[in-house]
Amino acid sequence: MRAQIIRGYGGPQAFEPVELPDPSAGPGELLVRVAVAAVNPLDWKIRSGALQAMLPTAFPAVLGNEIAGVVESLGAGVTAFAVGDRVVGFTTSGAYGELVVTSADRLTAIPDTLSFEQAATIPTAAETAQRALALIDVRAGERVLVNAAAGSVGSAVVQLLVAADVIVLGAASEANHSYVQSLGATPVRYGEHLITDLAAVAPQGIDAAFDAGGRGFVDQVLLLLPADRIVTIVDFAAAAKGVQVAGGDPFALTAATIAPVLALAAEGRFTTEAAAVLPIDRIAEAHRMSEAGHLRGKILLRVSPRTLWEPVRIGGMQMPYRVALAPMTRSRALADGTPGPLAAEYYAQRAGLGLLITEGTQPSDDGQGYLMTPGIYRPEHVAGWRTVVDAVHARGGHLVIQLMHVGRMSHPDNTSHHRRPIAPSAIAPGVDMFTATGAQPVPVPREMTTDDIAKTIADFRHAARSAVEAGADAVELHAANGYLLHQFLSSNANRRTDPYGGSVEARSRFVVEVATAVADEIGPERVGIRISPGLAIGGVDEGDDVRQQYAHLVRALAPLGLAYLHTFQLFDEELLADLRRAWPGSLLVLRAGRTLETLDQDVIAGLADAVPLGRWALANPDIVERLRAGAPLSDADPTTFYGGGAHGYTDYGRLAA
Repeated sequence: MRAQIIRGYGGPQAFEPVELPDPSAGPGELLVRVAVAAVNPLDWKIRSGALQAMLPTAFPAVLGNEIAGVVESLGAGVTAFAVGDRVVGFTTSGAYGELVVTSADRLTAIPDTLSFEQAATIPTAAETAQRALALIDVRAGERVLVNAAAGSVGSAVVQLLVAADVIVLGAASEANHSYVQSLGATPVRYGEHLITDLAAVAPQGIDAAFDAGGRGFVDQVLLLLPADRIVTIVDFAAAAKGVQVAGGDPFALTAATIAPVLALAAEGRFTTEAAAVLPIDRIAEAHRMSEAGHLRGKILLRVSPRTLWEPVRIGGMQMPYRVALAPMTRSRALADGTPGPLAAEYYAQRAGLGLLITEGTQPSDDGQGYLMTPGIYRPEHVAGWRTVVDAVHARGGHLVIQLMHVGRMSHPDNTSHHRRPIAPSAIAPGVDMFTATGAQPVPVPREMTTDDIAKTIADFRHAARSAVEAGADAVELHAANGYLLHQFLSSNANRRTDPYGGSVEARSRFVVEVATAVADEIGPERVGIRISPGLAIGGVDEGDDVRQQYAHLVRALAPLGLAYLHTFQLFDEELLADLRRAWPGSLLVLRAGRTLETLDQDVIAGLADAVPLGRWALANPDIVERLRAGAPLSDADPTTFYGGGAHGYTDYGRLAA
């Protein structure tokens, strides 16, 4: 068994890859095949000696102590578990090995709604939070300040307080404010701005404070509170000032300790975050991330490879698997943009994928480019999509409506108002468009004014609200494939000289403003965005600054806390790795030329959290069952992709029972 052995203190150099004999379970023990192990960044600082002198008690989070995995075998006398159970808990092992031995009272079953990654972020953080809260009697309606509210322990404290109807103020870096707000707390800034922000949002004062981050926090709040109303889990020297310290013995933890929090998580009332999920051989990178600070949640080290058939949480949606339906234009809507009569059946047939991203749906009259594509901006559109959503929900799926404004990729004959299309600049794409009278050249578009830009952003906002009114779980902003948002990003389609064109920063502005507006309207957890770096289509050619363009765009979008980033991957593997590192949330990767044999490669490598499926899912409504059974797939009929009726739409067969 390949393992990483902890040898002393001091960061990644303390971890040495070794080969060990496979362990075996003794009486009362269990052998668990580990999927992930959680890392508390603070623990590395302690192990390096930075806080060692300040520890009068054992620190509660011990590196390598948390595990999430599957029971491999049972020792004598173990009756609480069966081989194959998904479990989460603790171990006293000093190694990150794929196999670990632990005891029955240290493990509890993982609820089916939680992934391994989610489960691995809970145990020690939740136990530490519970222990800290037990030191102060906090009542409903009181105002409590939590330091490092986006971290693993801090976010647990926040959520347990919110569940008890406490008014929570969360101190965090500005990049994590949207996350803190999503937990139910009012965000405030760290450091020198803390007192000023508190005066603004809580002029009545605060009733208690919990410190999970240090950085001089205790000394600041001692100006506002008596010492016995402050609890710290990091500033152990503060005990001399009368501040309460939540210490404890990590090896005294049992599964019962975290059972209440796991139950809340299973009900969707306690969320968990991972700052990053890295393969075991990238432990040095994990250490660098922990040293940099300002992390949201824990760093997880993936010991066993991921599989497509593990659950995953994307935004507010809990998925049974790491596959999804890719958005595909089908051109079967009614003339007024209402989804066609067969749309509910088409999407419901594929609900087994869990996450369904719809065909491109225009947010306005100006957004339409093709014949018979649906819209989501009129009451009849909302009613039509509600029928689709209800059918998908009835079969356990989630529906994400893709908002697609085509920009210049249109023709007056295809729209209800028959106006010229609009675009960032008056530059024709140089391609033909199919119309009712045949193929015609796409005309030169009208360059958008700043008023047009403001109206289009408002159209996206309205369409997103309409999607939610229809019951959709989320929307996806289409910033790819040569359409309007992609046109703004492209130097050859965007020749503007105002704040929306020129530099990579300026060309990103419109996309970021659309995403910000939509996230503000319906909540960031309900917003995904699709990109296609380097894809030359519809006359778009991004030139030589693709990496710079998307590095900036993703950095600008990251603080919004969107549900996911969906990228169409061509050939630049370095860029994909950069996106994975820069994007803090879920990443969906649709890879050109992917084969069935390589379908899970990006998930196993940690590059993707889920993989959308296109033509395979189109032609195989039971794609999940076929893939899991290794059954052959039906071929798609390209002649029926666009327009028509049931043939090639809802009449693809399923496996015989």
